[in-house]
Amino acid sequence: MAHKFAKTFGSLPIISTNYLIFVENKMAFMKRLLTILLLGLCLVACTQHSTYWGTLLDIESYIEERPDSALVVLEQIDISQLSNKEEKAKHALLLSMALDKNVIDKTDFEILQPAIEHYEDNGTPTDKLRTLFYQGRIYQNQGSNAEAMDCFLNALDKGEDSEDLLTKARILYTQGLIYSTIFEWDKCIVAYSDAANYFKQNGRLDSYVNCISSIINVYTIVGDNEKAAHYISLGLSCLEKCSMRIKAYFYSNHITYLASQNQRKVEEIKSIINQYTTHVSYHLVDWLSISNAYLNV
Repeated sequence: MAHKFAKTFGSLPIISTNYLIFVENKMAFMKRLLTILLLGLCLVACTQHSTYWGTLLDIESYIEERPDSALVVLEQIDISQLSNKEEKAKHALLLSMALDKNVIDKTDFEILQPAIEHYEDNGTPTDKLRTLFYQGRIYQNQGSNAEAMDCFLNALDKGEDSEDLLTKARILYTQGLIYSTIFEWDKCIVAYSDAANYFKQNGRLDSYVNCISSIINVYTIVGDNEKAAHYISLGLSCLEKCSMRIKAYFYSNHITYLASQNQRKVEEIKSIINQYTTHVSYHLVDWLSISNAYLNV
């Protein structure tokens, strides 16, 4: 009698082609199902976070405004309890940010290294932008400006889609500082100007006027009096709302510009010096600039 899937030939059944196809399809389905399950388990394992993950995300939300508080919390986290590379990278990046913002300059990559390794091929454009910026800052602290500049250029490239305009502004301003050390004045002004625009967009008045003051200094050096005067007027328009330290830097550059003119306006220079010493604490005054101004008049 014919079997549903085979017919008898002597004592051995002969398997039909349809049955073989059925078995093969079933086995292929089981393999696919097993693969999906394994991938699912791996995904869950990779994305599972420790109890510190929420803390790290919380720190990220306030590190700009309270870097001192962020540093305290970050230093209390037990790194061995972080569950995966993503958490370790996030912690490494935030700790590097907090140290830099608290003016604790690092000259080695020990703390930042997990972020450097993880965010090279993973993470958001903002993660890449920040990691490369702070990597560049470490090179800068080492005195390696060429390596720092490479990091900054790479940061702006890989972080192009990032909305973190503050970090972009800081990168551009730092690039300007490096350009000034090698007398690349045109590139310096472009970097300072772009940084100023980003700071202004974010309502960072002190940082904006700091960029303006640096631009005044460069135009004074290259002898472009018209543009220097233009940026002086921009700075004066919002100087009243700035911190005392920023006022000190602005007045110093303003006085240096006035003293550099061929036709020196003695009364104007004395007036600016009077404003400088009246609105700025003595310990912040650049007395060398004032001495130079008096010498020139």
